[in-house]
Amino acid sequence: MLFDETSEGATYLSSLKHPATGAAPVRGSSPGDRSGAERRRSIRYQCQGSAQLREINGGPTTWARFTDISQHGCYVEAPATYPVGSMLALTMEVNGVRVETRGEVRVTYPNLGMGIFFTTMADEERERLHALIRSLSRLSVIAGGGASRVSTATPSGVTNPAAAVQAIANFFEDRQILSRDEFFRVLRKSQEPAK
Repeated sequence: MLFDETSEGATYLSSLKHPATGAAPVRGSSPGDRSGAERRRSIRYQCQGSAQLREINGGPTTWARFTDISQHGCYVEAPATYPVGSMLALTMEVNGVRVETRGEVRVTYPNLGMGIFFTTMADEERERLHALIRSLSRLSVIAGGGASRVSTATPSGVTNPAAAVQAIANFFEDRQILSRDEFFRVLRKSQEPAK
């Protein structure tokens, strides 16, 4: 069993090292985790960036490479990994965008890398993270719960569907990612009477 998990981990990392042209969402689960797709809170995007890691309680600073990122976490390739539960200070950079945050190691693959969940992030850093993700996304997507939560039902309170569709189309004219909260804000605003 351990051999299979290590083999799956190596296969997963190998697939990250040879992405298709351009950044694309990683739609799958982490190695050995068959149910990961349903548990993910946001789409992950492949990338190649640098990461500076340090345990919050002290210790040496290490450098690694992160290979995918989302609004809630990232995967870092590192030959020396921290134990699950370690709290880290992270500085990540890709495409000229630098983000500083704190995170918790949620999964580790010795001699390969680890999955880190972002725990604490200042509002300014969250905006930088959104800019970083926008720089990686090539397609307009609604970020959030994933395809399993897509519904064709009309949200309550929508009295003018045409106005709602137009408001969403206008939103995407200069943006590429729409969070759930932003979606509902745009939707509510589209239903307000014209002034």
